[in-house]
Amino acid sequence: MKKKLGLLGAVCTIVVLTVIVWIFFVLGPGVVAQSGQGCGNIPPASIGIRYGQASSPSRLRQSDAIRLARGAATVATTGAQINARFVLFSNDNLFYTSEEDATEDSQKTFLYRDRPAWIVSFCGLHIRSRGRPRDQNQMVNSELNIVVDADTGEILQEFTYR
Repeated sequence: MKKKLGLLGAVCTIVVLTVIVWIFFVLGPGVVAQSGQGCGNIPPASIGIRYGQASSPSRLRQSDAIRLARGAATVATTGAQINARFVLFSNDNLFYTSEEDATEDSQKTFLYRDRPAWIVSFCGLHIRSRGRPRDQNQMVNSELNIVVDADTGEILQEFTYR
């Protein structure tokens, strides 16, 4: 059991560090408020993220989730339109497999599967990519999303995709 927790801890550390590095290299330093459309209403299935309907109430108030997300944002959110949704959060791209059975057909253990969370969206931003864009449409995003655990208030993930 101790070895499994060590592996899980190592995988979680790697995932967190990867997200942090991605945030600093992909998100640009300059963020300017602009008008936003459909703020936070479209789950980004293209990057493995899904929102489900929560059947029980959140332990964390919406205002607290927004405050926590604002404090955790890695870009300026001043002047942004804010939308907070309480959902069951899943990310099909964050998982680990056992070292003993590390093949493509391995059993995956997902980090976030139907987790009660607040998706706090900051919209109307102008977030420039620091990396080289694959095409013109990938140079600027306008929506920053922060996932806040609805039970503990822990920041689970930050992502921008449009």
